[in-house]
Amino acid sequence: MSGASRFGQQPSAAKLFAGSSNQPITAQPLVIKNQKTGETWVTIGSGRYLNSADLDKTKFTTQTWYGLRDTGSTITSRSQLKQRKLLSTGAASGVPVEP
Repeated sequence: MSGASRFGQQPSAAKLFAGSSNQPITAQPLVIKNQKTGETWVTIGSGRYLNSADLDKTKFTTQTWYGLRDTGSTITSRSQLKQRKLLSTGAASGVPVEP
């Protein structure tokens, strides 16, 4: 890509975080910018939720959604992360979503 990105800087790619082999990242990361602070965040998730079989608690492993603040440094350990919990429920495209 040539020219400046919509964030005002030349785009670049570098490893930000390495998940674990039992929680592969399954979708394209989403990059967002906090309009109040100017911080860049990258959101990613592991696992899937494609159909009702994915809700079978006897077969599923814990999956994770990450919101990573991109400071230009690699996050080298999960110990550098802070756990947060989703506290509300709702619907996405008419499908119920629960934490």
